[in-house]
Amino acid sequence: MGKVRVAGFSMSLDGFGAGIEQSLNAPLGRRGPALFQWFFPARTFRAMTGPAGGY
Repeated sequence: MGKVRVAGFSMSLDGFGAGIEQSLNAPLGRRGPALFQWFFPARTFRAMTGPAGGY
């Protein structure tokens, strides 16, 4: 069995880390991206994914 290393993980205040029906094709689950809309423009996320800037 392989090991998985998680470099960054976020969770909502009510304990959700992904939406329902999580899969390899939808790693955040159905409606998962809506759960983390606040994070996508953040400086930390943008530094991890490439674009500069963020708040």
